[in-house]
Amino acid sequence: LNGSQFIFRGLKHNPDGLKSFEGADICWVEEGQRVSEESWDMLIPTVRKEGSEIWVSFNPDFQTDATWQRFMINPPPDTLIAKVGYEDNPFLPDTLKKEAEHCKVTNIQKYNHIWQGGFGVRIVGKQVYPEFKRHIHVSLHSLQPIANTQVVRGWDNTGLSPACVITQVGVTGQWHILKEFCGSDIGILDFGEGVNLWCNQTFGNGKYRDIGDPAGRSRDSIKMSPADYLRKINISVENGIQTFKVRREAIAGRLTKLVNGQPSIVIDPACQVLIDGFEGGYAYPEISNTGIFKDEPEKNEYSHIHDALQYAATRLFIFENINRKPVVRRVLSPLAA
Repeated sequence: LNGSQFIFRGLKHNPDGLKSFEGADICWVEEGQRVSEESWDMLIPTVRKEGSEIWVSFNPDFQTDATWQRFMINPPPDTLIAKVGYEDNPFLPDTLKKEAEHCKVTNIQKYNHIWQGGFGVRIVGKQVYPEFKRHIHVSLHSLQPIANTQVVRGWDNTGLSPACVITQVGVTGQWHILKEFCGSDIGILDFGEGVNLWCNQTFGNGKYRDIGDPAGRSRDSIKMSPADYLRKINISVENGIQTFKVRREAIAGRLTKLVNGQPSIVIDPACQVLIDGFEGGYAYPEISNTGIFKDEPEKNEYSHIHDALQYAATRLFIFENINRKPVVRRVLSPLAA
């Protein structure tokens, strides 16, 4: 009636369709959590009419998602951010309100995502760690180094995507995950020097124990392994256990255990890749839409840091987990004797 025109386009499957947005006054991106960095780089320069606006509505999935990083962590100038929940909807039917309240009682993590706009779970495949609960295992505040305590570093040190996780075990046995390092297109020597620099600045002359991938001892064309390179900068990596089932159990045992009424593993909220992996980025891939999943997780941007954490756990806690197995004794009565 007023001459307005509405155009609908898909960002993922029809990127060329964005060209028609050049004269748009308002571009509304729905389900924005799924939009990639590449799509944003294509869309934003296209909506360039003076005074034009881009509206983005979304429930966040992962902290590492391009939309969250672009608009929440590093918002452009003139960005207006508003959190809107079901309580703000004056037309919310009683049926949905009852559903929200029921979800709050039965599954607080799901409630926080679906109804409160908190981080959620987007799983492509089958989640490796269903035992993980963000509200239990992620600290509300930054974790501080524990004085006079050994620093345990887990390494996944193969290829050009090395990873390292910095941890400490407190006096009660609680495992603190303080920092993650995720490399991309970088050699292990340069990567290791960066890790050492941060650790020296944070812990000073601390005591370190380094645990990593046994495959990191495979040699390259000049007869040096990643472990050899790390030794050049005074990092001596002991072998973790490579069997995946053992590695998974070492972590799962932490996720399901309490120490003094507190979770036995707690993660600094800045470890975004690790947390997103726990919530579903690190998953078993499905085999050709059969409903059957592979025995080992997909190799992706979440797998390297999780491998690093697992290797450390296999040496720190695997015997503890083994000792949790029940022992059955046969007791003979005097009459039976």
